[in-house]
Amino acid sequence: MRVLFLIVVIFTFLSCSPSKDKNTSTTFNKLISSDTTSTPENTILTFLKWYKENGSGLTNKIVFKNKANSIDSTKFYAVNFPATENYLKILKETGMISEKYVDKWREYFRKCDQNFKDNPTNEGPPKSFDYDFITFSQEDPGLGELDKAKLIIMEKDEKLAIVLIRFPSTYQYKYHLTKQGKRWLIDCIENVAK
Repeated sequence: MRVLFLIVVIFTFLSCSPSKDKNTSTTFNKLISSDTTSTPENTILTFLKWYKENGSGLTNKIVFKNKANSIDSTKFYAVNFPATENYLKILKETGMISEKYVDKWREYFRKCDQNFKDNPTNEGPPKSFDYDFITFSQEDPGLGELDKAKLIIMEKDEKLAIVLIRFPSTYQYKYHLTKQGKRWLIDCIENVAK
């Protein structure tokens, strides 16, 4: 009887424990809720893993060819500010991007819009929007091979860090991070020539 009772208790315990969900966003949320941003390197790798899985198409609607929300080939390029805010909001919600990073890109989008106004055009790729804003490239620098990337701490103290990440390809980036509370947040990403 005691053996049967023990089996029932074990079975009940196992059936009530949380299942391991293979869903990408759940896995990512589990990463975020654990201690993955406690070092600058973890923040960078976790962010790049997230971006590899979720970054496709994030910037698709940032530029349009008129001042309304429909595409018209006779109109000039303009920045779609609601789309830029949505893009920045999604990045900020990862918990790995600082307000400084967001402000830098807001300023970038404002300057680009002013450039569109000063130099109206509707031909070719929109200037300053012909590359990925995280990888500064039109191709994958090696996000599929993050395990082969080399991270080098260039500077680090209690609140600031600069980390160089080198991919096996010719791409390398310098990440500037600040520590806010217990988390390291990305302030700036720079493309660095090898």
